[in-house]
This record gives sequence, structure tokens and C-alpha cells, in this order.
Amino acid sequence: MPNSYIQHDLKKFEKFITLCSIFILTINSILNEKPTRSSVMAEELDNTPPITTIELTPSTPNGDNGWYTTPVNIKLTASDTLSGIKSINYKLNNGSWQTTTFSDTQNLIQNSSFETPGATNTGIESWELSVDDPEVQASQYVKDYAPGYEVSSALLETTGGTWHAISNFSAYASATPYDSMSASAWLKVDNAEGNAYVKIMGVKNDNSTYEIARTSVISGTTGWIRKSLNFTIPNISTKGVYLEIGLEGPGALYIDGTNINSSIQDTSTSLTVGSDSVLHTIQYYSVDNQGNTETYSCNEPVKNCTTFKVDQTPPSNWHDSGAFRQVGGPSDHHLYVFTNVSDFVSGLSTEVNKYQYVTNTTSPYGVYTDLERCNTPWIAGGFADLEYGVLADEDSDAYLQTQHTNFCNSTWRICKTVKFYAQDMAGNATTKNYCINGPWIKLRGNGAVKSNNNIDMLAEPELPNTDALVEVAGYGIDFFTSTQDWYIRNSQAYHTSYEEIYNNTIDTKTSMGATTNLPTTSGVFVRNGSYTLSSSRVPNNHSTATFNQVIFINGDLTISTNLNIRNESALLFVVSGDVLIRRTVTDLTAAIITNGTIYTAYDIVNTTATLNLKGFYVAETIDFQRTLQGTNNEITPSENFTYEPKYLVQLKSLFKPTNTRWQVN
Repeated sequence: MPNSYIQHDLKKFEKFITLCSIFILTINSILNEKPTRSSVMAEELDNTPPITTIELTPSTPNGDNGWYTTPVNIKLTASDTLSGIKSINYKLNNGSWQTTTFSDTQNLIQNSSFETPGATNTGIESWELSVDDPEVQASQYVKDYAPGYEVSSALLETTGGTWHAISNFSAYASATPYDSMSASAWLKVDNAEGNAYVKIMGVKNDNSTYEIARTSVISGTTGWIRKSLNFTIPNISTKGVYLEIGLEGPGALYIDGTNINSSIQDTSTSLTVGSDSVLHTIQYYSVDNQGNTETYSCNEPVKNCTTFKVDQTPPSNWHDSGAFRQVGGPSDHHLYVFTNVSDFVSGLSTEVNKYQYVTNTTSPYGVYTDLERCNTPWIAGGFADLEYGVLADEDSDAYLQTQHTNFCNSTWRICKTVKFYAQDMAGNATTKNYCINGPWIKLRGNGAVKSNNNIDMLAEPELPNTDALVEVAGYGIDFFTSTQDWYIRNSQAYHTSYEEIYNNTIDTKTSMGATTNLPTTSGVFVRNGSYTLSSSRVPNNHSTATFNQVIFINGDLTISTNLNIRNESALLFVVSGDVLIRRTVTDLTAAIITNGTIYTAYDIVNTTATLNLKGFYVAETIDFQRTLQGTNNEITPSENFTYEPKYLVQLKSLFKPTNTRWQVN
């Protein structure tokens, strides 16, 4: 072969060797470069769905029989070992799906859930012991791991009394000065005598390190807890961040699910469930930035579906109560007292069926040692068993009846009261006082009854209190019934406004003085100050005149005389303060709206007569104060309301036009 050919081939070979050398040097340079998360992420394919964990607060039911008796806060936390979380999605009960989105959530930690072993002093790739001495050892642990982070964790065991930790310094994550970032890790300790926590460490350009922040601590023995915090890179010469996770003192620390990302937004979302229900269901899943979607199912096998039950309301709806005497009994004050009670959520419990009572000769509530005899020792605060109680657990309604009980005398003008005790399956307990022969109210005319709270009466009539709708913003309607069984609970509260009504009436208004008589003509009248309606201020022809009036009282209104008007007339008092009705008043024909309280007998002493009211009545509070003499309460109400709808039509001309449409269905 000619030399020219040999020389040519040698040159080609030398060129090949040179290229190979350059390639080998490049590969060697890449292999020796510190492998930050940002440099390896581009070459990794994320085909693993994210993991969402759920945390309920309280962590376990705080009532009986698996019930929560307070609102439940739900926190959903998502994590992804590679591309990061894009969204968390959840649906409560039959509601629509709710979505919370995130950005910059890529996890910058290599081997974040310790699944890959390695040739390190921990045996876990990318993780090293911060202090390597005989007092500490770390290893990959496959028998326990944080929820959803199968199939291993890191286990750090130490017998020393100082700080021992593992860190990912050898594969720190790239960072830029003044970046806002987040970090987290799942921790669990066993017999830890000192504190365990997570340090967020910074790496400077000269490879020196410093502490940026640290999480709160755990110690003793705990289950898996996620520790997280947001932080900002404080040093201008910082090039990276890493985690140092350890324990001060002897014990065992388990570590899993570590995360560092470039967002100060924690990948979690929260909601609070405050409504009572036998079955609340929350379904949830997350989606990562590669589009991998977590699966969920409420069917077997259940995944990402949690159920719980909430009952915050004690037994209520006390109704159909009364007292009766034993045939041929020893006296008219030896009685059986009864009531019915309901619980519509968890149901009633049979565990507690008891009562106590008080008479005009005993105080406070308690029982006599012998219920039939008032000359035996009185046990203040004591209870007696009911003769009839809740028949079975979870019954929604029960009849409660006392034993045969001596109330000591026949002084019926003073309440002899039984206090019933009831408890539901969730552990909510309540007492309800029932006044034997106590006062009650009656409403006629099919006018709706609404309370901005609950309705809680001391006694009830033999027949229902009203023929109309009963509506409360709370939940309890006690000793107050409707012939229609029309009840609305948890409705929106309504608050009247003196100023709003004043501004909605016609502009022509006539002033009244403190001693001005009631007008007998139609129109809008204003008294700037309190006003007392006495007999001397009611003209002789007031009850026979025909008029439509709105009278504003910018103060308190005191009514000390009966007031009657013709059926063809309409009189509305609008009061900014309180309405005080004297105990001697028995008849009041007028509508009243007040920002304050209506007192039906502000000067009550012992007993009084029935107050008959005709119109409609709106107040922040109505204080029913009347008690009837003797046994009149059995058949006669203490306050007798008759609703008159005429005011809605007859006073329309005194108000400014509104967009109201009347429709007959």
C-alpha cells in the first residue's frame, strides 16, 4: 500500500481519536457537574399521577358514636415528585366540582420520596448524613411511609443528644437571590426525646452553607405530619437551597415526601363544612403539570373519598307538653308532667332519661328524696329517672313523662317548673323548662310568625299556637306549634330599619310634640323623641274616625291605655327604640314596627290579664311577660294576636312607589 494512503488513514484515525477525546471529556464534565434538579428535570419523563392527602380538623370525631359536633375544616394537600401540581379538584356532597390552580410547583428535589437506593452513607440516592458518627445511622425503610408515598421512606435513628440529620446538599436545587419559595416534608417520630424539624439551607457561590428558616417541631411519638413553610432567599450570593431534616436527641425519625418549589403558594386548599348531615361526602383529585390525573372512587376500593357526619344541634322541637293528675290521686298538686322532644339528625339517645323540678318553696332545681312527699330531704341539683323515656337509640321523636311527683301546694300563680334533660346520639345534650299551667300565646288570622333566632316558649296550649307558617333563622321551635305543620328552620334573618322605612314614606310629614294628641286624620306624623300614649292623648272620636296613619316615634313608645280603631282605619307605629306596654292594657289595635324590644307588660308585678293585639308586629325582640291568675292559663292565652292584612293595602298611598307585583297562582 502506498505511503500516501497510509498517511491519509493515519490522519483520519487521529481526527477520530481527537473527536472521541473531546466527547469523553464532555461526558466526564457532565458527570462531574453537581446535578441540580433543574438540570436533570428536562431528561426525566413524569408519567406518575400526583398524590392528594386529606386532613380533617378536628382530626377525629369529637362527639359520640362517630359524630362531629363542631364544624369540620378540610385541608387537601397535593404533591408531585416531578412536574408539580397544576390543580386540586374537589366536590362536596352533590355540589359542583371546585378547582384550585397553582403555578411554579415543580418539585426541585431529586429522589424526593426516597424510592431510589444509592451509594451514600444513608444508602439513599442524593441524601447524605449531615454528621457521620457512631451515634446515628440512616437507611431506606420499606415498612412504613407517608400516606400515598409508596413504597419507602428514610429512617434516621440516633442515640446522641445533639443534632443529627440527613440532607440533599449533594443535589441541591438551583435558586436565585430573593426568590420566594416553598418547602415541605412529611415527618413521623418514635420515642423522640428532643425536637424533630426541617431546616431550609442556602448554598452560596463559594459552596458555604447557611440556614434560611426552619419549620415547627414535633417530638415524642406521633403519626405522619406534614411540615411546610414559605421562605425567601435572603442572600445575594446564594446559588441553591436544600433541606436538612433531623432530630435533636435520641429517638427515631421517619422522613418522606420532601418538596422544594419556586412558588410561595402552598399546594393545598381548604374548606369548612358547618351544616348538620348524616352523610357528608367529599371527593377529590389532583392533576400535575404533565396532565397526569389522580383517580378517585367512592365505591370499593375507596380512593380519595372521605365521608363524615356532623350534628351540632341538641334535641329540640319540644312539643305536645302538659300535666295530668292521677285518677283518685292524693291532691291536685300531685302530677305527671309530659312532653315530646325531637332530634332530626343523629337521633335521640336512650342513655339519659331524667328530670328535675322546682316549686315556689324550693330552689334551685333538684328533687325530693321521696317524689311523693315534700317533707323529705331536698337534693339540690339532683335528677330523677323518667317513668317514660326514649324507647330506642336513634329515634327521631320521643315521649317523655315524669314519675308521679308532688309539687307541694296549689299556689298556681307561681310557676312550678319541670326541667327535662335530653341527649342525642352525637352527645349533644340540652335541658328544657316546662312551666306547669304557664303562660302561652295565640296567633290568629293566618299571619306568618318569624324569629331571627329560635322560638323558645315556657309553656304551650292544648291546641296549636297558630294556623300559619312558623319560620326561624335558628333551628329550635320549642312549645310553639302550627295546625298546618308548616315550619322553616335556618332561614335568613330579617332586621327592620327605622331610617329605611322613614325614607320610604312620602315627603310630607307632620311633626308631633311630646304632649300632642293622636291625630284623627290620614297622613305621616313624626315625633322626634319618646312618646307616652295615655288615655288623655286619645281623642274621644279617635275610635270612630276613619284614617290611614303612619306615626314615627324617634325614641321609645310607652302605651298605658287601651287603643281601638275602626275596621276601616289603619294605624302603624314605627319606633326607633323600645315599645313598653303597661300591664293594665288589654286591647291594642295597631300595627307596630320597632328597632328595639316590645315588652308586653313592662311593669309586671305578679299576674295580669290577657293582652289582645290586632294588626302585625315586628321587633328585634318580643318579651312576652304576662302570666294569668290562677288556672286561667289552661284555656286562655297570655298574649292573643290577630293578624290583619289590611295594612298592606290601606297604607300603600303613604309610601313611595315600589316595584311590587301582585300575582294569583
